[in-house]
Amino acid sequence: MTGATGGDGSRGRHPSARSSGAHLVGPTRRLSLVLSPAPGPYRAMAAAAIAIRGTQGRSQAAFALAYGLDIADVVALEGGDVPPDQLSAPLRVLTPMGHLASKLQLSGD
Repeated sequence: MTGATGGDGSRGRHPSARSSGAHLVGPTRRLSLVLSPAPGPYRAMAAAAIAIRGTQGRSQAAFALAYGLDIADVVALEGGDVPPDQLSAPLRVLTPMGHLASKLQLSGD
């Protein structure tokens, strides 16, 4: 039992933690175990992108439009072809994508 500090448990699930993407780490990790892995080398970035787009309920086109990207950028990101240091500024600032990807431990990354 983690006690009053909450550890990675209740604090990570609290609505105030949602801006960090902490609430998506567990579900994204579990989904990555059953879905086909992204073909590119940056599987954690791909999983984070898909999880964030999914929670927003956006198509690839709507996601691209919302963050000033081309569809090709979204396809590359979700294909695991975009390294963390090349994440676009809007995604880095407006989403927890980088933080979420850093918390995911996926084999092959």
